[in-house]
Amino acid sequence: MPNTPAVVSRRYYPRLSSIVSQDDLPEILGFVKEGLQNLFEKLHYKDLQHSKSPSGDAAFYSLSIVSDRIDIELPGTGIFLVFNPDLTGSDFTISTFPITLEYQWKILKYLNSFNIGNFSYDPKDIFEVALNILDISEESALVHFVNAFVKPDNDTITPLQQFISDMNSENSGWSTPIPLSATDITAIVDHITEQSGQLSSLVAFKSYLLENDLKETLNRVKSFFRAFLPSDINEYIKDILIPKFRVTLLLSAAIEFPRNILYPYKQNGAIWEREPENSGVMTRFYFGQMLLYADNQKGIGYNLDLIGDLSPQYSEIGNTGLLLQLQKIKIDISDKVNIPEADADGRPEDFRGVYVDALSVTLPSKWFKTGSNTNESTLRIGGYQLLIGSGGMSGIFALEAVPTQNPSNGQIIDFFSSKFDFIYPITGLINNIVTKEEESVEITNETELLDYLNSLTNKNLYSFNPLGEIKLIDF
Repeated sequence: MPNTPAVVSRRYYPRLSSIVSQDDLPEILGFVKEGLQNLFEKLHYKDLQHSKSPSGDAAFYSLSIVSDRIDIELPGTGIFLVFNPDLTGSDFTISTFPITLEYQWKILKYLNSFNIGNFSYDPKDIFEVALNILDISEESALVHFVNAFVKPDNDTITPLQQFISDMNSENSGWSTPIPLSATDITAIVDHITEQSGQLSSLVAFKSYLLENDLKETLNRVKSFFRAFLPSDINEYIKDILIPKFRVTLLLSAAIEFPRNILYPYKQNGAIWEREPENSGVMTRFYFGQMLLYADNQKGIGYNLDLIGDLSPQYSEIGNTGLLLQLQKIKIDISDKVNIPEADADGRPEDFRGVYVDALSVTLPSKWFKTGSNTNESTLRIGGYQLLIGSGGMSGIFALEAVPTQNPSNGQIIDFFSSKFDFIYPITGLINNIVTKEEESVEITNETELLDYLNSLTNKNLYSFNPLGEIKLIDF
């Protein structure tokens, strides 16, 4: 019977221009804004996620650019190498390019209208911005100037009186009254602002912090803020003023098999059954993901993961009834950095090899005369947590019994009753997760046997210690 390809209707994906308009683009891109908008009209997207802090100083955006499927066929085989297959929506007609953008610009948390183009990084700009960021009032700034930088000429006047005297001397025409003990500091701030036409803190900056030597001025600014900050004010301001951003693009690939080689199965309740002929779902082996990134702190680079997965979890080999499972393959080709599984197994630092989380072949249940689906009793040959390479091979190798299960809830309803006759009592063995010791459970009839099996976390992994005879029936 010919292998008829499934007819799958194409899904709708919105244009990128529906979320990014020409007005949203920064003015610095003015000369290419029209061209970018035309490009966005031709691009489609999916999986949009975004978040933004309440103050607008940090944001995260994630989406996938959608294109027609990009693939290459191995001539005459029906096997395709698919570039950037859809990893989230199982759309077998497209390729997707997941992109993320995140930024943090701390200054926006304090000054929404800040323009970094007008910031010169000179001591005066640093002083003004720091006052705003630290929310230091004019009164607090003036008090700190008086306490930290003013030295009275003699013991008969207070630092505040000396401060006003200095202001009057340095600014001709000023007549700020010398304060008395009951003088309100706010009144002095207002009087200085009225006479100078600028903030009192900037007047004090000019008198007590500004020097001809730029380096000395910066040192005095640092000295001023030392009472408000545990760190260096210059580094603190740089951390706040310099935006941080990171952009990533994920590249991936998969090998897609025609259904006459691997036929995909889907889970229906507790059982696995063949995908409908018209579902469009194909078996794919996903391998290798490369994350490209551009980061203004770490630079440009990539992270490469050599991890493979056969999806869906079970696929039938040809039309044999044999179900193949191949999950989480990791390849370690570095002699400097191990995969975590190699370190956990105590392998040497220069380990090279392969880790496989699950590799199994489920035998067709029709071989055991009980039907055709995996909910009937059958056997599975499997290997789990396999680590093969430098230092040898380790893992779990098993011949598993796959008993008959209730399709709706997965409960075992028969344990090879047509093949074996247990002579009760028998003993089931359980590993105590607390004491790490093996414990025994006496089983006296078939009902207790099924209760025992259904109580296990993994209903396919168990062991028996027979206290009586096990008789083989019509096998």
